[in-house]
Amino acid sequence: MKKYRFVKIVLLIVFLLFIVIAVSFGKIYFDVKKTLNQSYEKVERKGKYKYKAIHLSQQPDEEKLSPLNILLLGIDTGDLGRIDQGRSDALILATINPKNKTVLFTSIARDTYTEIVGYGSTDKINHAYAFGGTSMSVNTVSNLLDTPVDYYVSLNMKGVEELIDAVGGITINNPLKFEYEGETFKIGDTYLDGTKGLKYIRMRYDDPEGDYGRQKRERQVVQGIANSLKSINNFTLYQKILEILGENMKTNIAMDDIFKLYTKYLGSINTQNSEQLMGTGFMLNDISYQKVSDAELKRVRDKIHRELENR
Repeated sequence: MKKYRFVKIVLLIVFLLFIVIAVSFGKIYFDVKKTLNQSYEKVERKGKYKYKAIHLSQQPDEEKLSPLNILLLGIDTGDLGRIDQGRSDALILATINPKNKTVLFTSIARDTYTEIVGYGSTDKINHAYAFGGTSMSVNTVSNLLDTPVDYYVSLNMKGVEELIDAVGGITINNPLKFEYEGETFKIGDTYLDGTKGLKYIRMRYDDPEGDYGRQKRERQVVQGIANSLKSINNFTLYQKILEILGENMKTNIAMDDIFKLYTKYLGSINTQNSEQLMGTGFMLNDISYQKVSDAELKRVRDKIHRELENR
């Protein structure tokens, strides 16, 4: 069965919660709290790294805030009747530095060949979720990048499709004409409902830029949903969106931490930078993997560590 893969769409969930809380009162507040309680899932951390994991509740209210890491996961299940564990086909580490007012997004290819922490094997990094859920994914990413993951947010494919439909669909500017699973996507402004939106971000092999082109289309969909969410002022729609998140999202961000995360961290961000952990393709037992060189791993680790200085 074909799997849906996307990169930055799970970041939408974090921003959505901030937007809702910023304008909410009364019942909306309690609906948000209910959603977070329903979605809350803690992780069991393993390993020791240069920097220790931090907790938002222990951060000072003044300007001496520590940088933090949030792992964003896109899970390839929940749609087309799929109820299996699934795999984390999108992995992004968001490193937020409140002092510099920056966030660094480090993308990790799903086929990256690495140690699966807690499973006793080396495999594709996206298999960590299939083998041991969120905790194994968090610990595997931490081990690969030599950095603790403080928080995570995950969203499955059913949630992506339902969010697009909930905001009434989105319009994107398509730079490439292509056909995919019975749909024709023409160049220019294109309206996408949930089903068509997933097809738009799923196509990869007919894109001359390959996986990188697909990632650009994923970012378009994210931006389209985010723009629609910012203009929401309908109480019933808020409830629908929160219902979607409650059923399809998991996170270890507690309600009490949301306000600090927004006001002290993301609310002041004015620069976004992106980084890609690059690998070289190779075959092993007729399976395709991406091998990351020691030099590339050091380059990306050092960049993340620089953002975490003074932590």
